[in-house]
Amino acid sequence: TRCQGALYRRQTGPHIIAWQSGEAATAAAKCFRAWLEVRGGIEPAEVTAGIAQVRKFIEMHGESQFTACDDPDRRPTINRAGYRRQGDAGGLEYFVMKEVWRKEVCAGLDAGAVAKALAARGMLIPDKDGKVQSRHKLTGTGKTTRYYRLSAAILGDDDA
Repeated sequence: TRCQGALYRRQTGPHIIAWQSGEAATAAAKCFRAWLEVRGGIEPAEVTAGIAQVRKFIEMHGESQFTACDDPDRRPTINRAGYRRQGDAGGLEYFVMKEVWRKEVCAGLDAGAVAKALAARGMLIPDKDGKVQSRHKLTGTGKTTRYYRLSAAILGDDDA
């Protein structure tokens, strides 16, 4: 009917909601900023997930699966993931073995991309040649081996 047509035109016209000019854009920007804060930033979700997964592994297994290099009375390490020692800059450093890094620490993720993201944030200490794995001769191993060397920053609160 004619009345329904007039109602339809009013609903689809330019004055559906009586907002001032620019008010909708301001509201949308506010919603976007709130979503971005909850999401944790603008970087890819894979990077954020990778950092969180590595941090979780160290938090869960830092004592039990990492042999202490500087403990003369150390006990045997069951299911060793690597070694730990006091770092040059303070705090503990963790040396993760290559296969453990790929198959356990970074399970389900691109292990190389995670290592590069951590290195960019100072949470992984690369070798002098720029490779993400660094060479070390740690107590009791008898030979120089490549490890993923995590700095104490991995246990910090800041992901940036």
